[in-house]
Formats: sequence, C-alpha cells, structure tokens
Amino acid sequence: MKRPSKSAPILTIISVFCLLLQAGCAQTKWPTWLTGEPDDSVLNAPRIVGTPPSHNDPTWPNLGSVPDKPKDFSTYADRKQKIDQMEADKVEAEKERQRIESMPMPEPLGPPPVLVPPAAQP
Repeated sequence: MKRPSKSAPILTIISVFCLLLQAGCAQTKWPTWLTGEPDDSVLNAPRIVGTPPSHNDPTWPNLGSVPDKPKDFSTYADRKQKIDQMEADKVEAEKERQRIESMPMPEPLGPPPVLVPPAAQP
C-alpha cells in the first residue's frame, strides 16, 4: 500500500503564503480587473490643474451688498392666482375620478376559459 505524501499540504501552504506575501508588495503588477486599480494610461495621463479665483474677484458678493430682505420672485397676486388654479384642477380631478369609478362594469360574455397545462394536452 502506498503511503500518502506529507509534502503536498506543506507545499500548498507555502505557495499560498508566498502569494499572499507578494500581494502585499506595491510594485507587483496584477491585472486591473483583480485589483481595481486604474491602469498605467490613466495614471500617466496629463492632469489639468487650474488656479483658484482670486479673493478680489468681483463675481463674489460682498456682505455690504447683500439686501436686508430677500427679493420676491412673484407677487402675492400671482401666487394667489396659481393657488386658486391648482385648487380648481384638484376639484376637476376629483370629479373625473368619481365619474370613472361610477361607470358600470360590463358583464362578462361567457364563462371564464379553462386553462389546460401543455403537458396534459393530447
């Protein structure tokens, strides 16, 4: 009877340990689908670095130029008109819903069809 080799599990453990040890090295090249890191073409691509706008840029408001009261974008009359229009639309939608719900359902033309599984068909 042949004796089982005791070196196979030891070699497996050593090779797994070497792979794990090599995986910790940053210089080891692994496939990008495995590591999730970008490839060299992305890493070596030129970068566009912009300069931030200066603090004297006139597009930024000064606290002295901010008004005390915010500007009204629409007048009260416009807002009231839109509110009234929305309420009227809501009433119309409710009437339409009630009309649709009160429609009589048509009677079925006959008994429901009997479904036969495909395996039972002759």
